[in-house]
Amino acid sequence: MALSSHHRRFFHLGVGVLGSGIALWWSLRGVKWNEVLTALAQVRWGLIPLLVFTFWAHCRVRAYRWRYLLPPPHQAAPPDLFDGLIIGNLCTFLLPLRAGEFIRPYLVSRRGTYPYPACLASVVVERFFDLSSVLLCFGLVASHFSALPFWVYRGAQGLGILAVSLLVGIVVGAFFRGTVIAIVRRLFGLFGEHWRERFVKIVDELLCAAASLRNLDALAKVLAATVFVWGSTFLSYYLFIAMVPTVTPSVTMSVAMTVIVALAVAAPSAPGFLGVYQAGCVGALDLFGVPTEDAIVIALVSHALQYLMVLGFGLCSLRRQGVGWGELRQRVSGEESPIDVVKELGKGLPGHEGARR
Repeated sequence: MALSSHHRRFFHLGVGVLGSGIALWWSLRGVKWNEVLTALAQVRWGLIPLLVFTFWAHCRVRAYRWRYLLPPPHQAAPPDLFDGLIIGNLCTFLLPLRAGEFIRPYLVSRRGTYPYPACLASVVVERFFDLSSVLLCFGLVASHFSALPFWVYRGAQGLGILAVSLLVGIVVGAFFRGTVIAIVRRLFGLFGEHWRERFVKIVDELLCAAASLRNLDALAKVLAATVFVWGSTFLSYYLFIAMVPTVTPSVTMSVAMTVIVALAVAAPSAPGFLGVYQAGCVGALDLFGVPTEDAIVIALVSHALQYLMVLGFGLCSLRRQGVGWGELRQRVSGEESPIDVVKELGKGLPGHEGARR
Protein backbone atom coordinates (compact mmCIF):
# COMPACT_ATOMS: atom_id res chain seq x y z
CA MET A 1 0.00 0.00 0.00
CA ALA A 2 1.39 3.40 -0.99
CA LEU A 3 2.24 5.77 1.83
CA SER A 4 0.54 9.14 2.07
CA SER A 5 2.54 12.33 1.66
CA HIS A 6 2.40 12.90 5.43
CA HIS A 7 3.71 9.43 6.22
CA ARG A 8 6.47 9.70 3.61
CA ARG A 9 7.60 12.99 5.12
CA PHE A 10 7.58 11.45 8.59
CA PHE A 11 9.54 8.44 7.34
CA HIS A 12 12.18 10.60 5.60
CA LEU A 13 12.51 12.76 8.69
CA GLY A 14 12.92 9.69 10.90
CA VAL A 15 15.63 8.28 8.63
CA GLY A 16 17.40 11.66 8.70
CA VAL A 17 17.33 11.92 12.49
CA LEU A 18 18.61 8.35 12.81
CA GLY A 19 21.41 9.07 10.34
CA SER A 20 22.40 12.21 12.26
CA GLY A 21 22.43 10.30 15.54
CA ILE A 22 24.69 7.57 14.19
CA ALA A 23 27.04 10.07 12.55
CA LEU A 24 27.24 12.19 15.70
CA TRP A 25 28.00 9.13 17.84
CA TRP A 26 30.75 8.09 15.43
CA SER A 27 32.27 11.57 15.47
CA LEU A 28 32.30 11.96 19.26
CA ARG A 29 33.31 8.45 20.35
CA GLY A 30 36.37 8.42 22.60
CA VAL A 31 36.78 12.21 22.56
CA LYS A 32 38.74 13.76 25.44
CA TRP A 33 36.55 16.72 26.28
CA ASN A 34 39.11 18.45 28.47
CA GLU A 35 41.36 18.73 25.41
CA VAL A 36 38.43 19.97 23.34
CA LEU A 37 37.80 22.75 25.87
CA THR A 38 41.51 23.66 25.85
CA ALA A 39 41.51 23.91 22.05
CA LEU A 40 38.31 25.97 22.10
CA ALA A 41 39.98 28.50 24.39
CA GLN A 42 42.71 29.01 21.77
CA VAL A 43 40.44 29.57 18.74
CA ARG A 44 41.40 32.56 16.56
CA TRP A 45 38.13 34.47 16.53
CA GLY A 46 39.77 37.36 14.67
CA LEU A 47 39.29 35.47 11.39
CA ILE A 48 35.51 35.84 11.60
CA PRO A 49 35.29 39.13 9.60
CA LEU A 50 37.18 37.55 6.69
CA LEU A 51 34.92 34.50 6.89
CA VAL A 52 31.81 36.68 6.80
CA PHE A 53 33.08 38.56 3.74
CA THR A 54 33.97 35.28 2.00
CA PHE A 55 30.49 33.93 2.74
CA TRP A 56 28.85 37.08 1.36
CA ALA A 57 30.97 37.01 -1.82
CA HIS A 58 30.27 33.29 -2.25
CA CYS A 59 26.50 33.85 -2.08
CA ARG A 60 26.65 36.85 -4.42
CA VAL A 61 28.42 34.83 -7.10
CA ARG A 62 26.07 31.87 -6.61
CA ALA A 63 23.15 34.23 -7.17
CA TYR A 64 24.89 35.59 -10.29
CA ARG A 65 25.35 32.03 -11.58
CA TRP A 66 21.74 31.16 -10.86
CA ARG A 67 20.60 34.04 -13.05
CA TYR A 68 22.23 32.44 -16.10
CA LEU A 69 20.85 28.99 -15.30
CA LEU A 70 17.33 30.39 -15.60
CA PRO A 71 15.78 30.57 -19.08
CA PRO A 72 16.80 33.55 -21.23
CA PRO A 73 16.59 36.51 -21.37
CA HIS A 74 17.79 36.21 -17.73
CA GLN A 75 15.43 38.84 -16.37
CA ALA A 76 15.50 37.86 -12.69
CA ALA A 77 16.73 40.71 -10.50
CA PRO A 78 20.07 39.91 -8.78
CA PRO A 79 18.85 41.13 -5.34
CA ASP A 80 15.85 38.75 -5.54
CA LEU A 81 18.12 35.85 -6.50
CA PHE A 82 20.52 36.67 -3.65
CA ASP A 83 17.67 36.86 -1.13
CA GLY A 84 16.11 33.68 -2.50
CA LEU A 85 19.41 31.87 -2.16
CA ILE A 86 20.00 33.12 1.39
CA ILE A 87 16.46 32.36 2.56
CA GLY A 88 16.70 28.93 0.96
CA ASN A 89 19.87 28.26 2.97
CA LEU A 90 18.08 29.41 6.11
CA CYS A 91 15.20 27.01 5.48
CA THR A 92 17.59 24.13 4.79
CA PHE A 93 19.29 24.77 8.12
CA LEU A 94 16.09 25.10 10.15
CA LEU A 95 13.48 22.94 8.37
CA PRO A 96 13.57 19.21 7.52
CA LEU A 97 13.96 17.54 4.12
CA ARG A 98 16.19 20.25 2.62
CA ALA A 99 13.24 22.60 2.38
CA GLY A 100 15.41 25.36 0.93
CA GLU A 101 15.48 23.59 -2.43
CA PHE A 102 11.75 24.38 -2.74
CA ILE A 103 11.83 27.80 -1.12
CA ARG A 104 14.47 29.22 -3.50
CA PRO A 105 12.42 28.72 -6.69
CA TYR A 106 9.22 29.73 -4.91
CA LEU A 107 10.62 33.10 -3.83
CA VAL A 108 11.81 33.91 -7.35
CA SER A 109 8.65 32.65 -9.07
CA ARG A 110 6.40 34.80 -6.85
CA ARG A 111 7.85 37.84 -8.62
CA GLY A 112 6.15 36.64 -11.81
CA THR A 113 9.24 36.61 -14.02
CA TYR A 114 9.45 32.80 -14.23
CA PRO A 115 7.02 29.98 -13.40
CA TYR A 116 7.86 27.83 -10.41
CA PRO A 117 8.79 24.69 -12.43
CA ALA A 118 11.38 26.65 -14.46
CA CYS A 119 12.93 27.99 -11.25
CA LEU A 120 12.97 24.53 -9.67
CA ALA A 121 14.57 23.08 -12.80
CA SER A 122 17.35 25.67 -12.64
CA VAL A 123 18.12 24.57 -9.07
CA VAL A 124 18.36 20.94 -10.21
CA VAL A 125 20.77 21.90 -13.02
CA GLU A 126 22.82 23.91 -10.53
CA ARG A 127 23.05 20.85 -8.29
CA PHE A 128 24.42 18.81 -11.20
CA PHE A 129 27.11 21.43 -11.78
CA ASP A 130 28.03 21.33 -8.10
CA LEU A 131 27.97 17.52 -7.99
CA SER A 132 30.34 17.42 -10.96
CA SER A 133 32.64 19.88 -9.21
CA VAL A 134 32.68 17.87 -5.99
CA LEU A 135 33.41 14.59 -7.74
CA LEU A 136 36.11 16.13 -9.92
CA CYS A 137 37.80 17.74 -6.91
CA PHE A 138 37.67 14.46 -5.01
CA GLY A 139 39.41 12.71 -7.89
CA LEU A 140 42.14 15.36 -7.94
CA VAL A 141 42.61 15.48 -4.16
CA ALA A 142 42.82 11.72 -3.74
CA SER A 143 45.94 11.62 -5.91
CA HIS A 144 47.82 13.57 -3.18
CA PHE A 145 47.41 10.85 -0.55
CA SER A 146 50.11 8.20 -0.79
CA ALA A 147 48.71 6.14 2.10
CA LEU A 148 45.26 5.56 0.65
CA PRO A 149 44.29 2.02 -0.45
CA PHE A 150 44.48 1.20 -4.14
CA TRP A 151 40.70 0.89 -4.43
CA VAL A 152 40.30 4.48 -3.20
CA TYR A 153 42.52 5.72 -6.04
CA ARG A 154 40.50 3.71 -8.53
CA GLY A 155 37.27 4.98 -7.03
CA ALA A 156 38.51 8.57 -7.18
CA GLN A 157 39.49 8.14 -10.81
CA GLY A 158 36.08 6.69 -11.58
CA LEU A 159 34.32 9.58 -9.82
CA GLY A 160 36.46 12.08 -11.70
CA ILE A 161 35.47 10.49 -15.01
CA LEU A 162 31.83 10.48 -13.89
CA ALA A 163 32.08 14.18 -13.00
CA VAL A 164 33.44 15.14 -16.39
CA SER A 165 30.86 12.92 -18.11
CA LEU A 166 27.98 14.57 -16.20
CA LEU A 167 29.18 18.06 -17.00
CA VAL A 168 29.88 17.33 -20.67
CA GLY A 169 26.60 15.43 -20.96
CA ILE A 170 24.55 18.37 -19.67
CA VAL A 171 26.33 20.91 -21.85
CA VAL A 172 26.26 18.78 -25.00
CA GLY A 173 22.68 17.74 -24.28
CA ALA A 174 21.62 21.38 -24.08
CA PHE A 175 22.72 21.80 -27.70
CA PHE A 176 21.80 18.34 -29.07
CA ARG A 177 18.91 17.26 -26.89
CA GLY A 178 17.30 14.92 -29.43
CA THR A 179 20.55 13.11 -30.22
CA VAL A 180 21.42 12.59 -26.55
CA ILE A 181 17.93 11.28 -25.77
CA ALA A 182 18.20 8.79 -28.64
CA ILE A 183 21.57 7.57 -27.30
CA VAL A 184 20.21 7.25 -23.76
CA ARG A 185 17.18 5.32 -24.99
CA ARG A 186 19.44 2.89 -26.82
CA LEU A 187 21.90 2.48 -23.93
CA PHE A 188 19.12 1.69 -21.48
CA GLY A 189 17.19 -0.59 -23.80
CA LEU A 190 18.06 -3.64 -21.67
CA PHE A 191 16.25 -2.31 -18.58
CA GLY A 192 12.77 -2.82 -19.96
CA GLU A 193 10.47 -0.30 -21.55
CA HIS A 194 8.98 1.02 -18.29
CA TRP A 195 12.27 1.87 -16.56
CA ARG A 196 13.92 2.99 -19.78
CA GLU A 197 11.17 5.50 -20.52
CA ARG A 198 11.13 6.79 -16.94
CA PHE A 199 14.87 7.42 -17.07
CA VAL A 200 14.63 8.97 -20.53
CA LYS A 201 11.88 11.29 -19.28
CA ILE A 202 14.03 12.52 -16.38
CA VAL A 203 17.05 13.07 -18.65
CA ASP A 204 14.88 14.84 -21.22
CA GLU A 205 13.47 17.22 -18.60
CA LEU A 206 16.92 17.90 -17.20
CA LEU A 207 18.25 18.78 -20.65
CA CYS A 208 15.21 20.95 -21.27
CA ALA A 209 15.98 22.76 -18.02
CA ALA A 210 19.57 23.29 -19.19
CA ALA A 211 18.43 25.04 -22.39
CA SER A 212 19.87 28.36 -21.18
CA LEU A 213 23.35 26.87 -21.58
CA ARG A 214 22.95 26.93 -25.36
CA ASN A 215 24.06 30.53 -25.14
CA LEU A 216 27.86 30.38 -25.10
CA ASP A 217 28.13 33.63 -23.16
CA ALA A 218 25.79 32.30 -20.46
CA LEU A 219 27.67 28.99 -20.39
CA ALA A 220 31.02 30.76 -19.94
CA LYS A 221 29.59 32.82 -17.08
CA VAL A 222 28.16 29.74 -15.37
CA LEU A 223 31.47 27.87 -15.61
CA ALA A 224 33.50 30.87 -14.37
CA ALA A 225 31.08 31.41 -11.49
CA THR A 226 31.28 27.72 -10.57
CA VAL A 227 35.06 27.98 -10.28
CA PHE A 228 34.68 30.99 -7.97
CA VAL A 229 31.93 29.33 -5.92
CA TRP A 230 34.06 26.33 -5.10
CA GLY A 231 37.26 28.37 -4.77
CA SER A 232 35.58 30.54 -2.13
CA THR A 233 34.33 27.39 -0.40
CA PHE A 234 37.88 26.02 -0.26
CA LEU A 235 39.03 29.35 1.19
CA SER A 236 36.32 29.23 3.86
CA TYR A 237 37.41 25.79 5.03
CA TYR A 238 41.05 26.87 4.94
CA LEU A 239 40.11 29.71 7.33
CA PHE A 240 38.05 27.36 9.52
CA ILE A 241 41.08 25.09 9.91
CA ALA A 242 43.35 28.08 10.58
CA MET A 243 41.14 29.10 13.51
CA VAL A 244 42.71 26.29 15.55
CA PRO A 245 46.37 27.29 16.09
CA THR A 246 47.57 23.73 16.73
CA VAL A 247 46.61 22.67 13.18
CA THR A 248 48.56 23.87 10.15
CA PRO A 249 46.17 24.28 7.22
CA SER A 250 47.03 23.56 3.60
CA VAL A 251 45.20 23.92 0.32
CA THR A 252 45.01 20.15 -0.05
CA MET A 253 43.56 19.81 3.45
CA SER A 254 40.92 22.46 2.85
CA VAL A 255 39.91 20.95 -0.50
CA ALA A 256 39.72 17.46 1.02
CA MET A 257 37.62 18.74 3.90
CA THR A 258 35.29 20.61 1.55
CA VAL A 259 34.76 17.61 -0.70
CA ILE A 260 34.27 15.04 2.07
CA VAL A 261 31.90 17.30 4.01
CA ALA A 262 29.93 17.95 0.81
CA LEU A 263 29.60 14.20 0.26
CA ALA A 264 28.71 13.63 3.93
CA VAL A 265 25.90 16.19 4.04
CA ALA A 266 24.34 14.54 0.98
CA ALA A 267 23.33 11.69 3.31
CA PRO A 268 19.93 11.79 5.07
CA SER A 269 20.19 13.88 8.22
CA ALA A 270 18.34 16.09 10.65
CA PRO A 271 17.86 19.78 9.73
CA GLY A 272 21.12 21.68 9.45
CA PHE A 273 23.16 18.53 8.64
CA LEU A 274 23.73 17.87 12.35
CA GLY A 275 25.96 14.85 12.86
CA VAL A 276 26.82 14.18 9.23
CA TYR A 277 28.66 17.51 9.05
CA GLN A 278 30.77 16.65 12.09
CA ALA A 279 31.44 13.17 10.73
CA GLY A 280 32.64 14.63 7.43
CA CYS A 281 35.00 17.06 9.20
CA VAL A 282 36.46 14.42 11.51
CA GLY A 283 36.87 11.89 8.70
CA ALA A 284 38.54 14.41 6.38
CA LEU A 285 40.97 15.78 8.98
CA ASP A 286 41.86 12.27 10.14
CA LEU A 287 43.45 11.70 6.72
CA PHE A 288 46.00 14.39 7.64
CA GLY A 289 46.70 13.11 11.13
CA VAL A 290 44.77 15.88 12.89
CA PRO A 291 43.85 14.77 16.46
CA THR A 292 40.17 14.02 16.92
CA GLU A 293 39.84 16.71 19.59
CA ASP A 294 41.15 19.42 17.25
CA ALA A 295 38.95 18.10 14.45
CA ILE A 296 35.90 18.28 16.74
CA VAL A 297 36.70 21.91 17.58
CA ILE A 298 37.02 22.78 13.87
CA ALA A 299 33.75 20.97 13.16
CA LEU A 300 31.84 22.64 16.00
CA VAL A 301 33.19 26.14 15.38
CA SER A 302 32.75 26.03 11.59
CA HIS A 303 29.25 24.60 11.84
CA ALA A 304 28.20 27.16 14.45
CA LEU A 305 29.60 30.05 12.43
CA GLN A 306 27.80 28.88 9.31
CA TYR A 307 24.57 28.70 11.30
CA LEU A 308 25.07 32.25 12.56
CA MET A 309 25.97 33.65 9.12
CA VAL A 310 23.01 31.95 7.46
CA LEU A 311 20.71 33.14 10.26
CA GLY A 312 21.98 36.73 10.17
CA PHE A 313 21.89 37.15 6.40
CA GLY A 314 18.65 35.15 6.21
CA LEU A 315 16.75 37.40 8.61
CA CYS A 316 17.85 40.45 6.61
CA SER A 317 16.69 38.84 3.37
CA LEU A 318 13.35 37.85 4.90
CA ARG A 319 12.77 41.46 5.87
CA ARG A 320 13.71 42.77 2.40
CA GLN A 321 11.42 40.28 0.68
CA GLY A 322 8.54 40.85 3.10
CA VAL A 323 8.12 37.11 3.66
CA GLY A 324 6.90 35.59 6.93
CA TRP A 325 8.28 32.38 8.41
CA GLY A 326 4.78 30.93 8.59
CA GLU A 327 4.34 31.42 4.85
CA LEU A 328 7.53 29.50 4.14
CA ARG A 329 6.58 26.62 6.46
CA GLN A 330 3.20 26.38 4.80
CA ARG A 331 4.80 26.40 1.36
CA VAL A 332 6.92 23.31 2.07
CA SER A 333 4.31 21.45 4.14
CA GLY A 334 3.03 19.58 1.09
CA GLU A 335 6.42 18.89 -0.49
CA GLU A 336 8.40 15.70 0.04
CA SER A 337 11.97 16.02 -1.15
CA PRO A 338 13.76 17.36 -4.24
CA ILE A 339 14.22 13.83 -5.54
CA ASP A 340 10.50 13.11 -5.32
CA VAL A 341 9.62 16.02 -7.61
CA VAL A 342 12.30 15.57 -10.27
CA LYS A 343 9.80 13.61 -12.33
CA GLU A 344 7.52 16.65 -12.32
CA LEU A 345 10.01 19.41 -12.99
CA GLY A 346 9.43 19.34 -16.74
CA LYS A 347 5.90 20.66 -16.39
CA GLY A 348 5.79 24.29 -17.40
CA LEU A 349 9.23 24.33 -19.05
CA PRO A 350 9.80 25.45 -22.64
CA GLY A 351 9.33 22.53 -24.99
CA HIS A 352 6.78 20.72 -22.81
CA GLU A 353 3.04 20.72 -23.15
CA GLY A 354 0.68 21.27 -20.29
CA ALA A 355 2.54 24.21 -18.77
CA ARG A 356 1.67 24.95 -15.17
CA ARG A 357 1.16 28.61 -14.42
